[in-house]
Amino acid sequence: MWDTGKAINGGGSGTQSVTGPVYAFGNFGANNGPHSTGVPGQQKNYDGTACPGGLTNEVDFGGAVSNGLTWHVEAPGAGSIGLNKPAPTPFDTASPTSGGPTYTTIGAAKDGLGHWKPGIYSGIFPSGGLMNGGVYVIKSVANPSLGSITNTIHTASGTVDTTGAVAIVLDNTDTGSLDISSAILNGMDDLYPANYTGYATRDPLGTHNFVIYGGNGATGFAGSVSVGPGATTDLSGIIYLPKVPYSSNGNSSPQFYGSATFASMSVAGGGMGMQIFHWVCGLNAVAKIGSSGGLIR
Repeated sequence: MWDTGKAINGGGSGTQSVTGPVYAFGNFGANNGPHSTGVPGQQKNYDGTACPGGLTNEVDFGGAVSNGLTWHVEAPGAGSIGLNKPAPTPFDTASPTSGGPTYTTIGAAKDGLGHWKPGIYSGIFPSGGLMNGGVYVIKSVANPSLGSITNTIHTASGTVDTTGAVAIVLDNTDTGSLDISSAILNGMDDLYPANYTGYATRDPLGTHNFVIYGGNGATGFAGSVSVGPGATTDLSGIIYLPKVPYSSNGNSSPQFYGSATFASMSVAGGGMGMQIFHWVCGLNAVAKIGSSGGLIR
């Protein structure tokens, strides 16, 4: 998980956990002990098992001091802390792309079964229902709300989906708040190791393992993400929204499987919500380069 600062505030009995590496430019954790964010000392897979090789988990900070909030190391392992670390930018050039077609009406954007079709959405966005596998580039919309949407073929959260994975791509033509409160989506279509040579089967749907990509720099999506109380958010894959602040209600329990990058992250309000970021062992962004393939992390 990457952000400029993660803060958990408020009463209640909510808990938070991040099972993979963490980077925070500023603070990371909770404003008091009962909400202390847990990070295992060794990387754990989405299902709670240890990642192969006993990989040490590292919590990195952009400054010279480790924190002003509360977090703790969970078993197994002791973990490590890094200070004065530059912000990682591994995904700036790994955006999923689409060659179209371009849709300007909802009717045209659905197939005969009423399922959303991948492509370029201009002035409209998919919301509710089922999404066929592929890349969805959304242009020129305000406050996109994905509603109760899921993959037409949806594998278990945290697992690869080589036939139905979807990636949603936003940019600076989109504005306002992205609503993911009821979205259940999987963007992972390739979990082969870096040395895998069967390139014909790599990244079959072109999602590059992203589920939501907002980009960075002048062309990046700079809106917001707000998750309300009672949310059923369940997203698998890489979420790359480095210009977007994320906020969540304390009574919400969104589940994220993979990697998430936000400009900042905050959870406020009393409740029993659980903000869980499940790491997926070996997850990388996949970007084909000619016929040689490639992996970026």
